[in-house]
Amino acid sequence: GPVRIQDGQGIIEFTAQGGAYDKNGLARRTLNGSISYQQPNGENKTVSFNQEYFVAKPSYEIESGSFPPLYLGCANKLSVQSPQLGALWNPSFSADGGSVISSGEKGKITIIPSSNRVTLNVSNAGSLLGKNDFRVNKVPRPTIEYYVGGTKVGDPRGVPVGSARSIRVTAVADESFRNYSPDDANFRVTGITVILARGTRKIGQINLGAGGGSLGSLAAEAQPGDRYSIQVDGVQRRNFRGDVSDVPMNPQQTVAL
Repeated sequence: GPVRIQDGQGIIEFTAQGGAYDKNGLARRTLNGSISYQQPNGENKTVSFNQEYFVAKPSYEIESGSFPPLYLGCANKLSVQSPQLGALWNPSFSADGGSVISSGEKGKITIIPSSNRVTLNVSNAGSLLGKNDFRVNKVPRPTIEYYVGGTKVGDPRGVPVGSARSIRVTAVADESFRNYSPDDANFRVTGITVILARGTRKIGQINLGAGGGSLGSLAAEAQPGDRYSIQVDGVQRRNFRGDVSDVPMNPQQTVAL
């Protein structure tokens, strides 16, 4: 076909086809063609050529310098870019051991692991560029915090009887996990059971809804020296999709009065 001529040279442009790269990341290719021109005596002459060249395997970079652990069933956001390819960077992704959601922006994806290891397959324009393995962590359990009468409990000396009119319990996400995936770090306490004890005797019991509430008549029976035993009945987590799941917990706190 016609070739663009510039300064007496023919300029051709084509998309290099990779694949079958050697240990140095190079694929050997051959360009075959011919050049026809008119000689000074007016006769046409055709010269064939066979030119070997090499295609370098394109590289890409994952946003983190070291591959971070992913979290099971959570939205793990990554950015995979190839400055080397520039405008030719048109990636596609798949995952073994999980699924991939594209953001619509080149290279920006969300991985949702379904097993304890995930392999990310990175391709560009239909050619596989590489595979990257990630370890997968379970979501860390939250920390349970207790508040009696609005004051956080933790003092072994207990709390004054007069302030123990209500109890609130919260489930606080691990800080590093919350910073990494805030949309998956939504925990709540679904209910608590509060038992008022005096010595070895059980004085009364009350079941409170999500997060706690007023102790009502139980508070009226409390005396100095009594203690409350607070049992968390359930904790749930809401993920980035809005799905809610139970979190296995068995925390209990005893508060002296």
